Amino acid sequence: MGPSFSGKTALAEIWAGMSRVTHRVTPKVTLTEATVKDVHLFILDCGGTRISRRLAEAQVASVDYVAFVFDSTSVDSFAEVREMVKRIGNSRHNMLLIATKVDLEARILGPEESEIEAFAQDNGLKYFKTSLLIPVALEPANWIASDLLRKRSQRVN
Repeated sequence: MGPSFSGKTALAEIWAGMSRVTHRVTPKVTLTEATVKDVHLFILDCGGTRISRRLAEAQVASVDYVAFVFDSTSVDSFAEVREMVKRIGNSRHNMLLIATKVDLEARILGPEESEIEAFAQDNGLKYFKTSLLIPVALEPANWIASDLLRKRSQRVN
């Protein structure tokens, strides 16, 4: 979840890679399937408009992880994600905060890193800094897959 143009769709596409299967849920919401570390992920990708956010927020109760994605070059993008976290925040979920476009020089125009880190810590969010550079972009998906595998092994034991 996140504002328009924050990089959500590009991130979902990188996570899905060549195995990408996408289903259109509504004109502004897609469901992308991805396999990471032998874990099948279903990624609900919504546009940043109010309508799309409401649709996605309605789905939050049925998901295991919520990723809040923002454009690291925009103070407004981070402010919008902060509001989303306040509305949706729920300790039942594993929540991620993902900053995109961290490789761009315009990053200096965005929020302060210390502010982002403090917000993530205060709200129990696992924080990732990403860009469209493939190894960095895959870190949140790899973390989710590893966390799911760890939880599965704990249930078996």
